[in-house]
Amino acid sequence: TWAVDGADSSDVPYPATEEEMRRQFAASIPLAVHEPSKFSRAMEELLRRMQFSPERFRWTGEVEFDRYDLRRRLGEIRVPVLIVHGRQDRVVSVSRAEELHRGIPGSRLAILDQCGHWPFVERRSDFVDTVTSFLGLESPGGRRPA
Repeated sequence: TWAVDGADSSDVPYPATEEEMRRQFAASIPLAVHEPSKFSRAMEELLRRMQFSPERFRWTGEVEFDRYDLRRRLGEIRVPVLIVHGRQDRVVSVSRAEELHRGIPGSRLAILDQCGHWPFVERRSDFVDTVTSFLGLESPGGRRPA
């Protein structure tokens, strides 16, 4: 199976309420982003608006988790794949991104420095540039079309 990276998640009990789940999620943010202080105010606002389902979370962890280890089938993927990963991601290690890249023929791997688990938030501009380039949307001069 594909074991969870980082701290042993079995030490943290499943939350029983939506508020408890919100607190656990908030506590995990420093692990998810490279520079948490940059995102604390935005995450506080986002957390107030997010909806959580402790029942779904528990079911996912206890029932679904082992069903989704499809690494042996990665070689069957026949479409262009871009894997974007933060080098300082402490939730999912870079080795996982490299494993996906090795398993998917012709995939492209972009590892962003000074970035944790949320490259689309932490390195938004670099993330957009990487995706834009992958999609072939750059002009020959290196500028995106208007």
